[in-house]
Amino acid sequence: MADLLADLRRLVAEQRQGALADLQPQAGDDERVIEEILEEVLDSSLRQLPEFHAIVDNMLHEIGLRFALLT
Repeated sequence: MADLLADLRRLVAEQRQGALADLQPQAGDDERVIEEILEEVLDSSLRQLPEFHAIVDNMLHEIGLRFALLT
């Protein structure tokens, strides 16, 4: 699970960096607005990546395995 989280963090960081480069926020811009726009852009871009879906699917599988041990 730690590897999956590391992969997810890496992917989000890469997408965030690209989104910030596209947005090109300036000093004095409202940070709340930038964060809201960034959140929307990240949500959209991540959902389009097969790698993101593979990571999420694997995480859900791992969670399912852990719960299966409890029954």
